[in-house]
Amino acid sequence: LENGANSSFVNQINDSNIKIDELISDPLEKAISFNYESHPGIPLPQDILGPERKNSLGMDISDSVIVSQFADDIKSFSEKKWQVGPIIDGQSLFDDAKFTEVVNPAHLENVIGEVSNTTSVQALNALEIAHNAFTEWQNVSAEKRAKCLEKAADLLEERMKELIYILIVEAGKILSDAIAEVREAVDFLRYYATIAKNELSDWKKLPGPTGEDNFIFFEGRGVFLCISPWNFPLAIFIGQVSAALASGNAVLAKPAEQTPIIAYEAVKILHEAGIPKNVLHLIPGNGRYLGKILVPDNRIAGVAFTGSTQTAQIINKMLADRDGPIVPLIAETGGLNAMIVDSSALLEQVTTDVVLSAFRSAGQRCSALRVLFIQEDIAEKQIKMICGAVQELKIGDPMHLSTDIGPIIDKTSLDVLIQHTQKMSEDEDSNLLFKVPMDTNSHNGYFFPPYIYEIQK
Repeated sequence: LENGANSSFVNQINDSNIKIDELISDPLEKAISFNYESHPGIPLPQDILGPERKNSLGMDISDSVIVSQFADDIKSFSEKKWQVGPIIDGQSLFDDAKFTEVVNPAHLENVIGEVSNTTSVQALNALEIAHNAFTEWQNVSAEKRAKCLEKAADLLEERMKELIYILIVEAGKILSDAIAEVREAVDFLRYYATIAKNELSDWKKLPGPTGEDNFIFFEGRGVFLCISPWNFPLAIFIGQVSAALASGNAVLAKPAEQTPIIAYEAVKILHEAGIPKNVLHLIPGNGRYLGKILVPDNRIAGVAFTGSTQTAQIINKMLADRDGPIVPLIAETGGLNAMIVDSSALLEQVTTDVVLSAFRSAGQRCSALRVLFIQEDIAEKQIKMICGAVQELKIGDPMHLSTDIGPIIDKTSLDVLIQHTQKMSEDEDSNLLFKVPMDTNSHNGYFFPPYIYEIQK
């Protein structure tokens, strides 16, 4: 590519208008002479989203110096034991008699903290406080609400290393996934802040077909119950909460039972950024228990949920059974994701995409590839390439940069996968093509290797 460019040495050597001194000049010295100024037509990474919204900061894990410095920086967190519980009206509440251990899914001997779950009295108290705080928060200008979210985004970036560490040891994220998740959370905050400023700050004039004046204005609904999952315990948690707050709603945030620590830290950051403590409350605990208490309550004005389809259906029915106006349920659930590959596809690209989609995050994503349909003409070669690529994946400690696949989140999920492979092995229409070798004796965690089956029917 370089030799083919008009500015390359190969092309310029035949140009009689270029002086020898210029031709043999040191390109490094020439670059330094520009004072490292960026090209005005090429935005820097932080500016690629335009003037309204900053892009989130990342970390170059291909740079050994940066990775080494990160490893040194997080050593201070390795000795920390978190103690978390409900945050109601800004107060952390603990029941010393009922703490539950939070364990690193990659190292079951490593207890990283403990959580005190929310009681029914605490949950209803949080709901009452949030309900009473809603009107005042709704009357805060959209610009001021947006500033709180933007401040929270900045704080997340400042504390990125600690948040990455928690995501690794609590949720089993590999380093690259943990970095991406913090960035996604930051992007959510800035995105909804931008939406608030542009769409929620004033009346919007609508078309008047008969000459009349029509206007629309958006306002909060009340108290939103935000129920987030363990597979994106920071990004989706922040996404749900920030959208509700930007819209002028009060929030009860219910994190996944497996990942309360990262949610606890996120709520503390949001409070520090200016979100009123009586507006945002954290209620960790059993979802079924808290759901039965809160969802039927008429003070819950909306539910944002990410999780299983079955649970979403239960919530939907509970809301439908309530008297009064329809209560919105914003639900993101799982599915059976498929990819179709025909003979026009570039096999190498397909291989990369299949491995990334199917096995990234140990396959624990609602978007993960489950079924691959391949045109028969190319199937044999494509399958061979995929199996070869999967064979190179390394399963292990997500703290290590070399790890491609970290642990499954908990024993319940691991048992489901084991049972599924047993079922597949008994199915006459399925044929095990490949399984990644794994030394089970070397791991004291919830690890599970990738399997590839060919389904006949």
